[in-house]
Amino acid sequence: MSLFAFVLAYALITVTPGPNFLTVLHCATTGTRGAALRAALGVGAGAASLSALVLSVGQHLPLNDATQPYLRLLFAALLIRGGLICFAVPHGPAHSSPLADDQRRSGDPFLRGMTVAICNPFTGIFVLSASSTLINAGAPVMILSIALSVFVIAGGWLCIVAVAATSGLAARAIGTRPELISACVGCALIGMGVHVVSGPWIN
Repeated sequence: MSLFAFVLAYALITVTPGPNFLTVLHCATTGTRGAALRAALGVGAGAASLSALVLSVGQHLPLNDATQPYLRLLFAALLIRGGLICFAVPHGPAHSSPLADDQRRSGDPFLRGMTVAICNPFTGIFVLSASSTLINAGAPVMILSIALSVFVIAGGWLCIVAVAATSGLAARAIGTRPELISACVGCALIGMGVHVVSGPWIN
């Protein structure tokens, strides 16, 4: 898999609801736009740090040709899972999650977002399994590129979420077609998962 394919897969995964998303959304709905933006940047920093750590440690793990097929299947399963979530998650302003209710209102939003991202095992598992499909995954340049990409994607997307959640006009614009957007993302994720299993991206 090329770096571009990894970035696309991670971007699609990022827009699906999860702990990172709920943390930023909670900061936006219970605090200020500034707090939500800081939480979004914290998530990006945490996800990027975790990705770099996983790739750095992963190159020293006993991963070989025998384990690569299992990591490929895990990667495909994560993509397909993300796609199915897009079809399963209810939409609408009335929908809430216990994860959001459990968030504390106190504390620095940046550190809160960073902590949630680092403690979220999904990012680490995703990067580790995807590394089996990347060329030179353990090279310093590749690690830096992936970490930077993860920060830009996660932080950028969640900054958009923060602004949308604190802006009535943007919230209405995004909320007009949530089912269609989720369906498109879900189909893309499932398609990428099937594509990974079929092998064309594997080098």
